[in-house]
Amino acid sequence: MWHRSLSFQPFESRLKPKQQHVQQLQMNFLERAKHIETIDWEVPLDSVEPAWMKYAGVFKDNADFLEIIEAMRAERNSDDDSEVDPSYYS
Repeated sequence: MWHRSLSFQPFESRLKPKQQHVQQLQMNFLERAKHIETIDWEVPLDSVEPAWMKYAGVFKDNADFLEIIEAMRAERNSDDDSEVDPSYYS
């Protein structure tokens, strides 16, 4: 069975002025892009449960964890800027 490479060869231009160099690269790219063939296919994937799912809900109904969450929420919503270094934001 015959296979064709799926990669671009490096673009080269030996022109000196930058603008001419960029234009030549653009022309080379567009010329090569005319010959690109795209294909679509659906990749069959096994429906595997994400690894993190085994930990989902591990702290559900845990009073200690809920207390920590409430403390974090209260600190996040507070107007206390005493721990913020104002020089960091200027």
